[in-house]
Amino acid sequence: MANRYTNLQGSKKISEDFNNINIGFDRVQEDMDKKASADNPVFTGTPTAPTQPAGDNSNKLATTKYADRAAGTVQTNLDKHTADKVVHVTQADHDKLGGIQEGAEVNQNAFAKVNDIAAADPSSQFFIVGDVGIKVTTNPATGEVKITAVGDAAPGPHGPTHTEHGADPIPTATLTEGGLLSAAQFAEIVAHGELLDEHSAAITALEDRLDTAESETLTLQPGLQLVTSKRDARFKLGAIKGKSEINGQGRIGIIGVENPYVTRIGQNLLPPFYEWTQGGNIRLDSPYDVTITAASTTQEFLQYDFVPMSNQTYTISGANIRVVDLTNVVILAFTGNTSSSQTFSVPASCKQLRIVASNATQATVGTGNIVTSPGTYRTQNPTLNFGDKSLSFTPREDVMLAFQTELYANPNDGSEPDELFERDGQYFKLAKWRKLILDGALNWLYGNGGSGYKWVNLFISGQVLDSGIVTKSDGVLLGRRNAADGISGSGPDKQMLRGDLLSVTISNTDSGWGDNYTPTTDEIKAYFMGWRMRQLNSLDPYNGSGEKSWGTVKSGGAANWTSILPTSPAPDWNPYNLLYKLASPTVEPVMSEGCLTLTEGDNQIEVGTGIILRERANPVADPYNQYQINVGLSGFEASRLKNKALQITNVYKNNRNDSDWYFNNSDAYGNVRAIIKNADYEQSASYSVTYIKLDKSPVVPITGSLAANEKAQLTDLMTGVQEALQRVSVAELKKAEKDAPGWITPTLLNGALPGTTPVEYKKKNGFVIIRGVYTSKAGSILLFKLPVGYRPKYVVRYGQMGVTGGQLVQSNIEIYPNGDVGVGYIGTDYMVLDGIIFEAEQ
Repeated sequence: MANRYTNLQGSKKISEDFNNINIGFDRVQEDMDKKASADNPVFTGTPTAPTQPAGDNSNKLATTKYADRAAGTVQTNLDKHTADKVVHVTQADHDKLGGIQEGAEVNQNAFAKVNDIAAADPSSQFFIVGDVGIKVTTNPATGEVKITAVGDAAPGPHGPTHTEHGADPIPTATLTEGGLLSAAQFAEIVAHGELLDEHSAAITALEDRLDTAESETLTLQPGLQLVTSKRDARFKLGAIKGKSEINGQGRIGIIGVENPYVTRIGQNLLPPFYEWTQGGNIRLDSPYDVTITAASTTQEFLQYDFVPMSNQTYTISGANIRVVDLTNVVILAFTGNTSSSQTFSVPASCKQLRIVASNATQATVGTGNIVTSPGTYRTQNPTLNFGDKSLSFTPREDVMLAFQTELYANPNDGSEPDELFERDGQYFKLAKWRKLILDGALNWLYGNGGSGYKWVNLFISGQVLDSGIVTKSDGVLLGRRNAADGISGSGPDKQMLRGDLLSVTISNTDSGWGDNYTPTTDEIKAYFMGWRMRQLNSLDPYNGSGEKSWGTVKSGGAANWTSILPTSPAPDWNPYNLLYKLASPTVEPVMSEGCLTLTEGDNQIEVGTGIILRERANPVADPYNQYQINVGLSGFEASRLKNKALQITNVYKNNRNDSDWYFNNSDAYGNVRAIIKNADYEQSASYSVTYIKLDKSPVVPITGSLAANEKAQLTDLMTGVQEALQRVSVAELKKAEKDAPGWITPTLLNGALPGTTPVEYKKKNGFVIIRGVYTSKAGSILLFKLPVGYRPKYVVRYGQMGVTGGQLVQSNIEIYPNGDVGVGYIGTDYMVLDGIIFEAEQ
C-alpha cells in the first residue's frame, strides 16, 4: 500500500523518504475524495464513518481520525528513526557487508588507469570507440567487447610509417624500393624457400656421398642385353673366367674363350652409311647423308644388318627407310619418302633385322612387298633407338673393351679356370692352362713303334703330370695311356704326358708308315700338317722300299698327291690340339683396347668373343678402280685376313680410323669385305683391321662394377688419369722392346754347339723367352750369359729333357740374377730349351 502511493525504498532512511510519504498521503486523499458509493460512490459534504481500532488491517473504511492517528504513529517512528544512530540495512546488504575482508578499502575508483585515462571516482567510465575501418560490438550478457577491422574505409596516408619512400598508397615492393608484397612475390618466396630446402637436402646428401666411394657390382651376360645405369660411369673389370669345350661351337678341337669383348652401342643404333652394304647407284655426301639415284624401277639400296633384342620396342626415323625381319621375311616398319618416324616391336622369333634405305615408294608392313620407282632419293640423319619415342639425331658412338687372349678351364667340369683381371690400369691373365697346336712347326721326335702304330714325342715342360687332353684332326679325343702300360702295347690314338715329354700314338693307317719303317723328323712334321705317306703307285703304307709319295690324311692319301715331301699344311686340315695344366700358374700381360663406359639411362650391351685387334691388312687392287680387303674370290688370296670375318668393325690407316672404307657382304672371305675407291687409297699408308672372326668360341659372363656415387666417380676419374699415364709408360716400354732386336743368338760357352734349331732369346711384354736346341759332350756347364735387362730378380729353375744315346734324360736349367744360364745333367746327344719363360725384373 505504501509503495503504491509513495514508492518507498527500503534501503533508504525514513528521514530521506519523508517527502515521498507526504506525497503518498496526498494521493490517498485524492482517491478517497473520489469515492461516493459502495459501487464507485462519490461523496460530498462531510461524510463520517466509524473509526476502526488501530492496527485494523481489513477492508473497512478509515476515518481521518484513524488516518491522523496512523500518521502520528508513523511520524513518531520517523522521528525516532531519525534520531536513532543505528544503521538499518536489508538482509542481503547485511550479508554483503559481512563478506568484506578486514582492512579492505572502501569507495575505490572504478579503475586505475587505461593508457593515459585515469578514473576520478567509483563511477568513472572509459569508452572504446571504433575509428576508420574499425567496428566495436558489445555483449552485456557475456561482458564481451569485440573490435573488428571491417575494411570498409581507406586508411589515411601512412606510407612513411611503413616504407623508406613513404608513398601512399604503398606500392608493390621491387628489388630497389620497399613496398607491399604481392601474391606472386609471396609465391616466389615460398617456392624459393622450398627450393632452398631441396638444395640444402641435396647438398647434405652430396656431402654424405662424397665421404665414401660406393660402387655397385654388375655382371654382363653373354650376348645382347639392356643395362640401365643411374649415372655416367666407367665399367671397372672384375674378372673374366675361362671355359673349355671339345668340338664345341661348330668347330673341331679344344675351344676356349677366345678374345673376349664387351661393347656398348650408342643411343643411335645406326652406324654411318659407309658401314652399310651398298647395292646400286649410291652417293655418300657425308657419313649420315646419302643420295640414291634410280634410273628405273630396279632397286638401288644401302642396307645394314644387326641382331636385335627380342620383344623390344624400337623407333626408326628418317626418309626412305624400311625395317625388315630377315627371319620371318616381313616388313616391320616403313618411314615413307619424307622424313618421319615409325615405332615397331621385334617378335620373339626374329633373329636378325635389316635396315634398308632405297628407292622404294611403297612397303607394306606385315608382308615382304615393296614398290620401287625411278628418281632421286635422299636420306639424312637416320636414327634407330629403343622405346616408342624418336630421339634427336646424334651420330652413333660405340665404345668397346676388347682383349687379345684365350682363357681355358678343365673341359670336364669347368674347374680351375684361367682368369683375366685388371691391376693398376693394365690387364693380366692368371694362366692355369696352356693350349698347344700340335702342328708341323714343332720339334717332333720319333719314339718307337708297335704292331699297327707308332708313337712320337714332344718336349713339354712345366706341366702337371697326366693333365694333358689331346684331340685328333677329326676331333676324336685321344685316350690316356697309363704308366702301367709301359712304352709299348698301348695301341693307337692314345697320349701320355709324363715328366717333360708328350707321347702320342698314331695308327699306321693314318700316318702311312709301315710297321718296318721309321719316319724322319720332317716326315713326322708332314703328318702333323695333314699329309699321309703312301707308296708311289698305291695307297698302301710305305714300308721302306719303293718310292715315297704323300696325299692328304683326310683322303687316306688319295687327294692332292705329291712325290715331294710337303712342308705346308694340307687343305682343310684341322691340327691336333693339346691342353694341359701348368704346374705353376703364371701371370701374363694381356693386350687390350678401349674402355667401357655406360651413359645414364638405357645402354645396349653386347658380350662376345672372337675379336681380332688391328690385324695388319693387305689391300688388293681390283679391276674397278678400287682396293679391297678380305675378298673370297680366286686371285684375291693376298687380301684375306687370317680368319674368316663375321664383321669388320674398323679399318685403320696409320693407326687412325679411316672412314673412306665401306663394306659388302658378297664374295667375302667369311661374311664381309672392305672396299675403298682408288682416289681415297694411300699407297704408302699402313692399313690394319679390327674384326670379329666367323669361328665362334664360348662366351662367358663378365663381372665388374660401376661407380654408385660421386665420390666413386671422382675416384675413377683420378684413377683413370693415373692409369693412362702408366699405360703411356708401358707403351713406351713396349715400343722400346719393339725397337730392340728380335730373337738374339747368344754366344754358347764351354764347347756347346747349336743343334737343329738355334739357341735364341728375346723379350716380349716384359718376359724373356728362350728356345732352341744345342749339343754338348760336357756335363754341367755354363751355357751362355744374359745381358742386363734380360735377367730375373731371383734364380729361375726349369726341368728340361735331353737325349743321350737315344734315351731321354732329365736335366735342369738354372737362370741367375747375374745373367748366367747354367745346365746340369745335360744330354750328350742334344738338349732342348723350348718353353723357358720368365719375367725380366732387372
